[in-house]
Amino acid sequence: MGVHSGVDAPYGAVMILALLLVLCLSVPPIDGPVVAEFHRSDGYAGHWGVDISARPGSDVRAPGPGVVTFAGRVAGMRSVTIRTDDGLRVSLSYLSSVDVAAGQRVNAGAVVGRSGFAHGEPALHVSARVGDAYVDPIAFLHCRPGTIRLLIDR
Repeated sequence: MGVHSGVDAPYGAVMILALLLVLCLSVPPIDGPVVAEFHRSDGYAGHWGVDISARPGSDVRAPGPGVVTFAGRVAGMRSVTIRTDDGLRVSLSYLSSVDVAAGQRVNAGAVVGRSGFAHGEPALHVSARVGDAYVDPIAFLHCRPGTIRLLIDR
């Protein structure tokens, strides 16, 4: 697991983010195996989320209760970003359709769109941010709600 932001941060700030205690997401956004893992890199290279295999057109769910902060296109791809009630920003990308609007409140499990193709494969791209730092979403997706996870920078 790792923590990465698009801007240089003092070592201490990165370590603080790496040691955050967080709550788990209530619902996986889609069911399926991870086919591309989080891989941070210097600058803007790397893979700042995970891709989960999914049949195109599958329901994509809000992973936790919160507010949609973005619903639209980025660089030609459809995406939805939700700020969960505990402050995690989750982006769901490479959607074939979007079913929500910015400012809309969603409950955990509410359908926010339909899956499409991530990096040419039938999959959903999921990224997570704590503040401005991208973190490996696996830490949030594979745990029981109400448990606490420790994010470790590696």
